[in-house]
Amino acid sequence: MLTQASLTLSPLESIRKHLLDDNFELFLIIIKTMISFQSLISMIGVFSRTLANHR
Repeated sequence: MLTQASLTLSPLESIRKHLLDDNFELFLIIIKTMISFQSLISMIGVFSRTLANHR
């Protein structure tokens, strides 16, 4: 059986969990930005090849 004490986080565990959550959110933002940047680079490449083919 779980006691109330085992259900609550210690202050250090709470801080650690908060930092991990923040780092995970930052990681997701970085990944999304990298994917967006990679997509932009790909679109520029397609656009430049299309222009070259029409000349």
